Amino acid sequence: MNRRNLGWAFLELLMVVALVGVLGAAYWGQLRGEPMERAAMRICVANMRTLAAAVSAYHLDRGTTPGTGLERRMAAELVLAGYLRSDPACPS
Repeated sequence: MNRRNLGWAFLELLMVVALVGVLGAAYWGQLRGEPMERAAMRICVANMRTLAAAVSAYHLDRGTTPGTGLERRMAAELVLAGYLRSDPACPS
């Protein structure tokens, strides 16, 4: 191989390594994203269960449901009444 062909082979090798790196990073991001999405879903489900338990306790104590049925207003009323520590929200 002469010097000109050797430089071209190095450039091709560099491009292949870069392409493999980009594809590997994209795949790794996919692998890491799925467990994070599942964890966020579990947090959301747990928050909704907490909200349902607070509404149930409020109803048992007062004989009525809190708020007007809008989730945010209901949660705010439950926080003010002491049934929740904070407004439960799903992670985005």
